[in-house]
Amino acid sequence: MNFASAAEYVDKLLWGWPQITILLGTHLFMCFKTGFIQKNLFKAIKLSVTKDPDAPGDVSQFGALTTALASTVGTANIIGVGTAIALGGPGAVLWIWFTGIFGIATKYAETIIALKYRVRSEDGTMLGCLTILIMNADVMKETIITIVSAAFTPRAAGGGFIGSTISTACRYGIARGLFSNESGMGSAPLVAAAAQTRNPKRQALVSMTGTFWDTVVVCLMTGLVLVSCIIKHPFIDATNGNGSELTSLAFSTIPIVGNPVLVIGLITFTFSTMLGWYYYGERCAVYLFGEKIILTYKIIWICGIFVGSIAELKVIWNIADILNGLMTLPNIVAILLLSGTIAKETKKYAGKHLDDIDDTEIPVEKNSRKGKLL
Repeated sequence: MNFASAAEYVDKLLWGWPQITILLGTHLFMCFKTGFIQKNLFKAIKLSVTKDPDAPGDVSQFGALTTALASTVGTANIIGVGTAIALGGPGAVLWIWFTGIFGIATKYAETIIALKYRVRSEDGTMLGCLTILIMNADVMKETIITIVSAAFTPRAAGGGFIGSTISTACRYGIARGLFSNESGMGSAPLVAAAAQTRNPKRQALVSMTGTFWDTVVVCLMTGLVLVSCIIKHPFIDATNGNGSELTSLAFSTIPIVGNPVLVIGLITFTFSTMLGWYYYGERCAVYLFGEKIILTYKIIWICGIFVGSIAELKVIWNIADILNGLMTLPNIVAILLLSGTIAKETKKYAGKHLDDIDDTEIPVEKNSRKGKLL
């Protein structure tokens, strides 16, 4: 068995029903535990653009949000959605959307824990999507019906769509949804913990809007674009499972500028994603090994980018799914074990104006190897 086959085997093993049930179940559980925190979404969006300069932290609330978005809004929103549709059928779009809607609560939960227990060291694409959606307005009703029905019923191959079962649509939808919004992975709280905020709930609300913009809005638009293009243009064939080709063909329906818009969007999104994930990895490395590891980490990171750019796309997706799944498991365990604390912290601020509550005291970590604010 070669490396590619081994990666595919582990990927299928890891992303079976147990993992899907654990992740989606945690999303639903945290919805109830937080009293459906999604109801505060519009308040959270307003907070995300509100400055809190007197609060402790290294970056602004908005800066923390945009850094997190930089790491999530990327290839998963464009190629990842295409891959999910190509392999899991149109129903995968609805499952991606579900991970966004319910994952908002999990993103809130992991962020409020990160803020509550943070320590300070001693050293202190949518223009192109909109165009295609307007062009395909005449098949939009059929597109939505196809996505919803395919999410819950097996689908035979035909009309440009690969044949898919419910489990296949669910598996690729949830896996790509996680890759997109990172709700449950514990990555976004790394930068959220460095935000200037006077209490945990304030930044947790801001952080959860990232899942809304990334998956509920952007991924949904991409999914609608791809499915509507397949319905309207039978020559766009998703049966080969190549999400990149599917996305490229869909954007080529915009005369002249379609593919350039896609390429420019991918370049900018991919670059911002690399920067965001570099920050996450560096903070983790410094926490574990101290500041001396940074140069070594940079070298490994650059080598990893090179290997990723020349490796087979299928292998890269399998590796990404495996690593995401492995990150999720311990983080989900921590969220569930601390769910009582999350609920308590949420109720603590219920009915109070968040600007009037100041929980700015942060413990100082005496071990200097732990770097900056974590």
